[in-house]
Amino acid sequence: MSEKTFEFFPFFPEELRTLIWKACLPCRIVEMDVPAACIHETYCNMQAVSRRNAGVPIISHACRESRQIVQREGKFLLDYIREVYEDPDIEAWRSTNSISRQWICFKTDILHLHFNDNYVDDLTWHQWGRSHAVEQLRKISLTARGASITADVLRPFNEPCSETWPFGNNQFLKRLDGRAEYQVCLKTINIHLSPQQALKTQLFGLLGEEVVKCVDSHNAETIAKYHALCLQGDRNDTQARDDFAFITSPEFSALTDDWEVQAQKVWIFYKWRLAVGKMTTGEDDTDPVSYPQDLLAHYKQTGIVWTLNSQSGLGYALARSPENYDLTSDNPWTQEVIKSQTFRPVIMFRLCQGECWQYSVPTSPQFGGPPWAGSLHENSFAL
Repeated sequence: MSEKTFEFFPFFPEELRTLIWKACLPCRIVEMDVPAACIHETYCNMQAVSRRNAGVPIISHACRESRQIVQREGKFLLDYIREVYEDPDIEAWRSTNSISRQWICFKTDILHLHFNDNYVDDLTWHQWGRSHAVEQLRKISLTARGASITADVLRPFNEPCSETWPFGNNQFLKRLDGRAEYQVCLKTINIHLSPQQALKTQLFGLLGEEVVKCVDSHNAETIAKYHALCLQGDRNDTQARDDFAFITSPEFSALTDDWEVQAQKVWIFYKWRLAVGKMTTGEDDTDPVSYPQDLLAHYKQTGIVWTLNSQSGLGYALARSPENYDLTSDNPWTQEVIKSQTFRPVIMFRLCQGECWQYSVPTSPQFGGPPWAGSLHENSFAL
């Protein structure tokens, strides 16, 4: 290739062609499951979007060379589970999930779990391999670009905790432990547009195939771009417009800040109970924090009178009601816990090509939906 000529792509050096193909690979939010109706009351058929999002990258259709690069850079998620885990219960997992052929490229993709009440009600209902889906999210995501989960696993967003919320026994927090950073989805917004409209902005990827995206909830500039894109859609899609009015309001900003503070407290007291437990059993002779009052700057008694020098029960109560106390800011152990773990709040945007607003009654994304949803191509082909 000289300075005065530009060769056709097939005559580029192989190294350059490879770099170009890799640059065309999507950076996706790979969903382990579909969004559940119990956390998303919407008229949008979210299952259809999840199926489109699970497909093999578009460039695999271009030629043999691009297909080989796609195969080399990624694989089907279930194939990865079969390789890594002994005796995986694949059929049990398939029976509880309506998407099963998610393609993942570990270098570029973030793994997401739509944590919901089903995971709380029965720890064995959703199983990947022989362990819980939250644990598999952590394990598999250690080889991926990142991990993402809905806010409820730490603390529900913009709603009070129920009496049955499982903070006390740490059954989900301990399954998250071991990864330094998670994206935490506070809100999901379905944007209804044609692929051509979305492709012009590249907000859903270079080739428009990244139909699920997560944006930092504090990134007002990027959120404004998605808002402008949403306004290009049909005016009858009122749900998305109302959602944007909420997330761009001062109220949402204040709720997000409050959620971050309360979630941080929940995690700190989970780590405190873990440290005290190890100290009690002799696994660790380090005494980072002997009693809860070493962490507390202020505690408001509500209902039951707790003794601040009691280790039994108080940690459970503090984790359940973090709004009732403030943490000290100069405790070294607390500062170390905060530095070692990050929960970054995000907003999920989903690109739907259907005219869902025609169906005014919210439908379940697992068992309902508009009649056109079943005809969408799932991109679940084998390479």
